[in-house]
Amino acid sequence: MSKLVRKNLMVDAEEVAALARARGTSESEAVRYAVSQALASEEMLQALTALSDMGAFSDDEHVERVYDEVPIFDPKTGRVRLEQSSAGRSKRRQPSAVTTRRAS
Repeated sequence: MSKLVRKNLMVDAEEVAALARARGTSESEAVRYAVSQALASEEMLQALTALSDMGAFSDDEHVERVYDEVPIFDPKTGRVRLEQSSAGRSKRRQPSAVTTRRAS
């Protein structure tokens, strides 16, 4: 384990307290856990990006052919947005609208 040092941090007190309660730990341990999880998330994102760059997710083109919109991760905002597929509309038959009849 690395050396622990005291830091003067600005954090949301309610969120830290809520995380500590949820984990059953002290607030200091909750902050250490949050930092650890953030670092792990960054490593996972880098690994997935490297795999994608190597073509590991080669079904991307298939996904675009099947769906009208494909999810795209925006690293600037950290959010996923839907983007119109370059392949256009799917050639698969779209479900028709269903009408409901009430018994007379």
